[in-house]
Amino acid sequence: MKGEGFLIAMHTLDRSRPTIGAQAVGIAQAAIDFAGNYMKGRKAFGRPIADLQGLRFMLADMAIHTEAARALSTRPARRSTRAIPMAISRIWARRPSPSLPTRR
Repeated sequence: MKGEGFLIAMHTLDRSRPTIGAQAVGIAQAAIDFAGNYMKGRKAFGRPIADLQGLRFMLADMAIHTEAARALSTRPARRSTRAIPMAISRIWARRPSPSLPTRR
């Protein structure tokens, strides 16, 4: 067993990647739910901002990226013996949606 610490650590990391992807998907879904409820409750010019088409497009784009990340993270969880799909799901789930607002 001496000298195999790095291999053991990498194997453990590969096994934990599906759960990291699932956590990222859960956080993204919570953000979508929060944004949708906020858009329904927030009013501008006497109407809910959910009536603004551009904001609905942004929310739809967030939902599309979240569903793609969900699909990519559940598949490797079912096949947890293959490291490559796990790495792909981790990379996709960590990637922010292009429509997400960022603070600068």
